[in-house]
Amino acid sequence: MEAEGKWIVDATYVSEFHRALFELLIAGKKVPSTDGTLAFERGASVSQHEVFATSLNPSIDQSNSSIFFNGKYFLKLYRKLLRENTTEVEMLR
Repeated sequence: MEAEGKWIVDATYVSEFHRALFELLIAGKKVPSTDGTLAFERGASVSQHEVFATSLNPSIDQSNSSIFFNGKYFLKLYRKLLRENTTEVEMLR
């Protein structure tokens, strides 16, 4: 979709976006926004020294977006963000 000479892109399919997400997660960064802070939390089984090597979007029909990193890590991006924690996020944590 074009808007005023610029393209709107679903970045979940862009490898540079994958790399940026991975690096933010590994570093445990907190990014301020107008509505609060977006906090990146690395799972306990992921080393803080892990380096981005590969990423892949699975070719399955799903209601959210997901990315596989380095052939062993899975990131699920929820399309509807809520201020309160969701049951699924808490169970995975």
